[in-house]
Amino acid sequence: MAWHDEDMQLAAKYGIIQTTGDTVGPGGLSAALRIVPLYVEIAEAMDRLCPDAILLNHSNPMVPICRAINKYTGVCVLGLCHGAQGTEQYVAEVLGIPREELSFRSVGVNHMLWMTDIRHRGRDVYPLLRGKLDERGDEEGHLLARKLFDLYGYYPVNNDRHIIEFFPFLRQARAPGGLPYKLQFRSEMLAERKGKAPQEWEERRKRAAGEAEINLPKTPSPENVGALIGALATGAECKHLVNIPNNGAAPNMPDWRSWRSTLCSPPTARVASTWGRSRRTYSPGRSPRSTSRNSSWTRRSRATAPWRCRRWSTTRRLSPSRKPRDCWPTCWRRGGRSCRGSSRGN
Repeated sequence: MAWHDEDMQLAAKYGIIQTTGDTVGPGGLSAALRIVPLYVEIAEAMDRLCPDAILLNHSNPMVPICRAINKYTGVCVLGLCHGAQGTEQYVAEVLGIPREELSFRSVGVNHMLWMTDIRHRGRDVYPLLRGKLDERGDEEGHLLARKLFDLYGYYPVNNDRHIIEFFPFLRQARAPGGLPYKLQFRSEMLAERKGKAPQEWEERRKRAAGEAEINLPKTPSPENVGALIGALATGAECKHLVNIPNNGAAPNMPDWRSWRSTLCSPPTARVASTWGRSRRTYSPGRSPRSTSRNSSWTRRSRATAPWRCRRWSTTRRLSPSRKPRDCWPTCWRRGGRSCRGSSRGN
């Protein structure tokens, strides 16, 4: 947390006020540089010890972590974010309909998706949602989301502090207190959390030691990782929103650049996505594992082929003892010219 706060303070010193800083901007970049190598090491170990296992990633920055694992290892990785379930729960509350009775279809990149379809027992409820939101008026945490909904006609997924970081021109402020939409500078949020931490940890210690009563929640968590693990283990049919490469599902987003949040249905691991009102569904044979591998920039034969850094060159081969990230500085020193020339965005 200290490193994250330092990232926020340093960016603010040069006029960049971030409300979250874990996905894009200086905060997202710094976090990626620190954490991506660690996750690649974990995935490399999985590649050796349990190559058929699926890595469920909950950490941010989501896309850089998942893309690096896909690029440099053969491990299947699915990115999960609870912001999607949180937004679905909020929409269900606004509509006054139980969440389990609603079906959602969303597409985009992590922390910035659009709900392209919301249905209740087959009926489009977008007109009802607009009316209900008008009745509720402005709500803190959803002010920007509401404006984007009015502008584009689709409701965005996640809360305002995440969404606004994809529209940097909207959060220009000379000081942390000048942020729009009643948003808060990330460092201020961290300071408040730090002040509450001692009391929260003491409460947890008492519950763990049996000194305090454990009150279980009355309703299940909206997190979907438990249901996803159950479906993968038992083969039950259910749909989950996950982050995987685009691979043409959203035709106006480039495959080589974009990751998307989409729906994954075990046990066939059929991947479906929606853009507007259309749907593209991969055949049952195209599992998330093969989908992820086929989209990787760096590929390796599991048997004999050494690592190859396609960002550096299409022909230069690395010693098997050298890890691909050892060559990243070389790639960056070349200014990315060989990246565009050799990878051709694939």
